[in-house]
Amino acid sequence: MAFGPIPGVSPYRSILALNRTTSLLNQTLERLSSGYRVNRAADDPAGLAIATNFSVKARSGEQAIRNINMGVSLIQTAGSAMDEVGNILDRMRELAVQSSNGTLTSTQRTLIDSEFDDLSSEINRISKATEFNDIQLADGTKSSLDVQVGTEGSSNDEITVSLGDVKVSTLGLTSTDLSTASGASAAITDIDSAIDTVNGYSSDLGSSQNRLDSAGGYMSNFVEAMRTAQGSIMDADFAFETAEASRLQLLQAGGVAALVQARNLNEGLLGLLAF
Repeated sequence: MAFGPIPGVSPYRSILALNRTTSLLNQTLERLSSGYRVNRAADDPAGLAIATNFSVKARSGEQAIRNINMGVSLIQTAGSAMDEVGNILDRMRELAVQSSNGTLTSTQRTLIDSEFDDLSSEINRISKATEFNDIQLADGTKSSLDVQVGTEGSSNDEITVSLGDVKVSTLGLTSTDLSTASGASAAITDIDSAIDTVNGYSSDLGSSQNRLDSAGGYMSNFVEAMRTAQGSIMDADFAFETAEASRLQLLQAGGVAALVQARNLNEGLLGLLAF
């Protein structure tokens, strides 16, 4: 006698459902363990592309911040030179006023003029010695340089820093002579002009540093925004993923139980047919 299909419960649907639940659970556990919602391109192709772009911008922004910090350090180095040259010019002017006094002897003026010459030599030494990363800052070798403060290649992402030239010849003090009262009187005007020049250099450097400080503040906010935007795409939602893991673990346990039940039921039916 021929028999038709053995009636029973097919376990295949239970196996498929269990495999699907296990796959989802593995993905959820991977997100929890890595901390990322997107662990490979297949998870979110468009989101990964956008997040990668945000990451590139953020890293470029962080480098721009380092550029700005170097620019500030350069300005501070140049500014220190200007401050010291300014102090020397103050002393020079004091000497010129002293030497212009008619109560001094020629020998005394010669001594004053000797100190003036020594101070002139020191100004020249400072102008040549002031450098940052092998860039001369105070001898006229470079009149300006550009600091990259943004993430793009346009002029809007650069700040130009003007550099000074404090050589004695540039300041107009080469022929200054304090050995006579008339020469000392004339020197006062020349020294005043030199002081104005150095003050102008210091003012330009101060303005550039203020600009760099502002650019640094903006770029810090920019980098933070890029990292936040990247995180909103890439980072896992731990509250959601934890709840999802609990739900999927319950489904997985139920699927295993259902699969065992189906197998037991089919074995029972086969046993009845054996009679």
